[in-house]
Amino acid sequence: MTDDDAPEPRPCPHCGVPVTAVVQIVPTHHNAYPCGCGVREDLLE
Repeated sequence: MTDDDAPEPRPCPHCGVPVTAVVQIVPTHHNAYPCGCGVREDLLE
């Protein structure tokens, strides 16, 4: 995959910032990166 093939980041459903990762802090809590908003674990799937 090249940079041209990379998918566009999805916007955070809470604040609109482009989400590049979803971080799992504990099993029941997931945060969007880089904004830190709480999101579903499957946001980027």
